[in-house]
Amino acid sequence: MSSDKNQAIERKIRRKGDFEIVFGASPECDQTFPDLAELISPRHAVLKRVEDRLFLKDLRSRQGTFVNGHKIGSRAWHEITLNDDVRLGKIPMEIKPRLLLGRDRVGLYAENLRYAIPNRKERRLFPPLKVLTENVSLRAKAGSFIGVMGPSGAGKTVLLNLLSGYLVPDEGRVMIGSFNVHKSFGLIKDIIGDVPQDDTLIPELTVRQSLHYCLRLNYPDMRADVRENQIRSVLERMGFPEERLDGFLKTPIGSPEKRGLSGGERRRANIAHELVRNPLLLFLDEPTSGLSSVDSEHVVGLLKEMCRDRKVTMLMTIHQPSEAVFYLLDELLLLNRGGKVAYFGPVDEVFSYFNRYSSEPTGGNPAEYVLRVLDKWEVPRPPEEIYQEEAARRAETEPAEEDPAEMETASTGRSQKKRGHRLHQFGLLLQRNLRIKLADKMSLALLLLQVLIISLLLVATFRGYSGDYTGMDRLARTWFHFTGLYDEAVAERQTFIIEPAFERSLERADQEEKADLIAENAAQRRVSILFLMIASAVWFGVVNGSREIVSEKYILKRETRSALHIFPYLCSKLAVLILIAILQTGILLAIICSFLIIVPPKTFMQFWGVLIITSAAASALSLMISAMVRTEQASLILVPIIIIPQLFLGGLIRPVKYLTGDITRFFTDFILQKWAFKAMLSYDAMNGGKVLLQVTDLANRDPFSYVRFDQQSIAEVFFGRSSTFFSAFPGDAHALLMILLHGFIPFLLAYIWLKRKYA
Repeated sequence: MSSDKNQAIERKIRRKGDFEIVFGASPECDQTFPDLAELISPRHAVLKRVEDRLFLKDLRSRQGTFVNGHKIGSRAWHEITLNDDVRLGKIPMEIKPRLLLGRDRVGLYAENLRYAIPNRKERRLFPPLKVLTENVSLRAKAGSFIGVMGPSGAGKTVLLNLLSGYLVPDEGRVMIGSFNVHKSFGLIKDIIGDVPQDDTLIPELTVRQSLHYCLRLNYPDMRADVRENQIRSVLERMGFPEERLDGFLKTPIGSPEKRGLSGGERRRANIAHELVRNPLLLFLDEPTSGLSSVDSEHVVGLLKEMCRDRKVTMLMTIHQPSEAVFYLLDELLLLNRGGKVAYFGPVDEVFSYFNRYSSEPTGGNPAEYVLRVLDKWEVPRPPEEIYQEEAARRAETEPAEEDPAEMETASTGRSQKKRGHRLHQFGLLLQRNLRIKLADKMSLALLLLQVLIISLLLVATFRGYSGDYTGMDRLARTWFHFTGLYDEAVAERQTFIIEPAFERSLERADQEEKADLIAENAAQRRVSILFLMIASAVWFGVVNGSREIVSEKYILKRETRSALHIFPYLCSKLAVLILIAILQTGILLAIICSFLIIVPPKTFMQFWGVLIITSAAASALSLMISAMVRTEQASLILVPIIIIPQLFLGGLIRPVKYLTGDITRFFTDFILQKWAFKAMLSYDAMNGGKVLLQVTDLANRDPFSYVRFDQQSIAEVFFGRSSTFFSAFPGDAHALLMILLHGFIPFLLAYIWLKRKYA
């Protein structure tokens, strides 16, 4: 497996390498060390860049090439970072940061963007549109740092989502290099980073674990030590000193409800998850929200430094920055209400621009000044109209800039890095989900506690149930044999003597095992236990999966925009829920079979299999709900709406065979509990037990035919004989098939929904 991965890396480097630098003492090398000919071989090592990653290979040197004290070979490329200690023999090799600028730096060009939604406040059949962004044009040069400001409701976040490709404009276009963002998003999404205002981190993971998973999703071929160096390098750039870094990496991320990182640390960790991917454009929505003025200035200063050193283009919405933060920006995009541009230009020209149209004093914080000017606009014409005229006049007098769409070539689009195969992503996400579950010990304990509570309630309720109808069982068996003797005598035209026949019937009834022939009332008790076990399995599946996706919607949005595929994500969620279901149903069934129902090992495994796939199908149903709702509260409200129909129409409260009307019976086909109940009864019937069902016929003139007991399987008592499309299959087979369909269809719908929404 590792050799295949190494071969894949070799092919990728040979095919996509940007350049090679040969180090050695020979004058033919790209970087020579003529004064160190005794310490370095003529052709010592070669360095190759692939996108923003560096790979080193020894060229069979006498002295060897060492990375962090370990000698590397000459057969395979060895990935290195700027933090690594690289030595040619004993001579340190300096790796300059500019070597990592492997991809063409890109800018952004937006033209006449417009975006509107129906105004829901207008209670009409066809409400008018509410315009959130109107005629917005801007040009961001590579490495520029642009702040987006405006009053509340000006559409800052909407504009950022339009520029980053998350929302599609009604009119206009957004160009990154030679690519239209909304038409070619799949080709360029790797170079786009997006930091939403809401945290997109998993609270149960430590900072190190979270960042490692982020890199493993995006760079499945990257070694663990290289990932660690990359993470430490980014966090150091984010302002964490070396002495605090280890403690920070070990800290659980936490949340406002769970103890972990502070607000400022969580915000910087959120940004770091995008920076480890080395994006060329970074969109940040309120990155200083909730931070003190000192922390805000620190975070924005670090971002400004990255723009300057690594030529990353950044656009950042910010509400009301301090004066120091304001002047860290290169340009300001000021939006007025309705999403219209009131100003776009250098930050140091803000005072001179607005001073022509306002009598507001120009001293103090320029951010507060421009917001006051907009709030107390004194000119009859709106500021966006004046700005459009100024921009048009400036375009006539100044030389036209090259359109980035023409200026940048197709090389702007980052060469597609090796995507993690779906199987690799499934394994990685499965590992992450298991780690999350194990880290939340309280939730894990509650999962086991609810199994014990349900099991103990069932035991307490049905303990000794077999003695509830002992007399009725004996009477049913005796009368069943008695009427059988009567039928034989009538058929053979023999004299029927009641007393001896009754004595013989009573003897046979007492000699039989109780489980072989039981009365209908006793059967009702037994199947009630099976029914409630199935209801518990449905409960486990629905409750366990109801919050899985909706609680991670911001994380899912971030990860699908970089490398994550929806299918392995859903499969990993379902796999973890199935593992939990195996544990929960196993404990439940073991307790029930120890105290209530004695079954052979084969039937135990059959029962357990039904409970597992039933809980898995219920989990798939809950994942579909969790994918479609917007809030966790909504998903929890839907839990009883899913479970209650299962109880009423599952086949116990009123057996399916008694339901009238084809529509009602058709509706019950959509009830998961019904099919699981039928499968359980089918396996229970395979033990050879029969139910003596009482049949009363007072119209018959034969007194021994007034009351009879007919043998039926326990499944036939509640379901009758199947008349569906699957009637050709055995009862357990078509019931299991229907359970699987009840899981597959919601899973498919969840996949389609998430695919349309996020991918």
